[in-house]
Amino acid sequence: MKKISIPLVLCLFAGVACWPFDGDDVLAAMTLRKVNKGRVEIQRGAERIRVEEEDVGVEAGDVVRTFAGALAQVALEGDRVAWVGGIKQLVPGAPSGQMRIVDTRSVENESGTVMAEADDPMEVAFGDAVATADDATFRVDRRSGSSRAASYTGTIRLSAPGEANITLDRLLEVPATAGDLRSPQPYRLNPEDPFDVRRLETVIDLEARLGQLSAGFANQLGRQKPDLAYFKALARGKDVSVMRRYLRKPAIDLVLGFTVADNARGIPFAKAVPRAFRYRDDGGTWGIVAALLDSQPRALVADLQDIIVGSQVVAGGTGNDATFTVAAGQAAALGTAPQPPTGPGGTAAQPPPDGGGGGDGGGTDGGDGGGDPEDPEDPPECTSGPECDVQEVRDRILPSPSPSDLVSGALGG
Repeated sequence: MKKISIPLVLCLFAGVACWPFDGDDVLAAMTLRKVNKGRVEIQRGAERIRVEEEDVGVEAGDVVRTFAGALAQVALEGDRVAWVGGIKQLVPGAPSGQMRIVDTRSVENESGTVMAEADDPMEVAFGDAVATADDATFRVDRRSGSSRAASYTGTIRLSAPGEANITLDRLLEVPATAGDLRSPQPYRLNPEDPFDVRRLETVIDLEARLGQLSAGFANQLGRQKPDLAYFKALARGKDVSVMRRYLRKPAIDLVLGFTVADNARGIPFAKAVPRAFRYRDDGGTWGIVAALLDSQPRALVADLQDIIVGSQVVAGGTGNDATFTVAAGQAAALGTAPQPPTGPGGTAAQPPPDGGGGGDGGGTDGGDGGGDPEDPEDPPECTSGPECDVQEVRDRILPSPSPSDLVSGALGG
């Protein structure tokens, strides 16, 4: 049986309550516990049971409701635990989360968010669709006709009438509308979501650090863009020809994509680069892309700092204009560039701790410099000619992909 903690303290992270997950108390099978402040109740037929400090037994058919940001956890039989809740009320007086207990191994999300931790086979239904896993931590969000299923760890399987089954790996999600399952895409992170705060703390921290570093860097770039010679110097002579197809992308994305791929664990550079940009094009933030590629957070941030310093740009956004010269690439690669001044507007962010989405291994092999053999359909990005002029205009007009509104909007973030 899983260890479930008694709520001892509440803390704030981005305006939401932290989760008291860890502890030594065992939550008995078919039992519910309220884990934070707020109102939790059980609807059992015509009876309404208010949940206070004491654990309450549950049975098949019970509907668990949470209000005003309350969170509740339910232990089913075996190693199966579900949490239900929402960030805030969308309609005054209406539940922010509602979950029906189907039986001793499955629940149904009727509204809000249900997070499941399953070491035994477990099902979470949402509308006509079902998410199933036996060794995973995953979530199902449901609001106003829209829903999604996503994996934090492990692999989940999704099924719906008339739809092909989908296998979903960690940090990927599948949006759904009226039982229509879409293609998997990178996980949409919400730093104000209590489930993400608990499960993706390292990724949230990495997102903040990458944003802090790249914002000032981007302000200094102007029309300067790195070329293959710069990346070759940055990679200490490694074959970087795979970067050629992406040279029309914004400079900051080129630098981040290269750095994420260069720090990917267990993936050759020639494969990591196309994967990084594909995840980015599919809407992934760079923190999530880094986690998907097992890019090491500490090394990633340190390398980005070296690139910024080597390009004569202070991390805080002041200093000289960026220059993507071979000398700047060599200085960044060797870490020999002069360090930026400290103080207001000039203090570089400290690297985050390793762990979470990133790995702790070393850099990966450079590969053969070709395109990604797993993505033969990914067309090469042009480098000259009228088609490139059209593409450049298109890149300037169309914004970078941004997370969907399912969590940040529909769930009240």
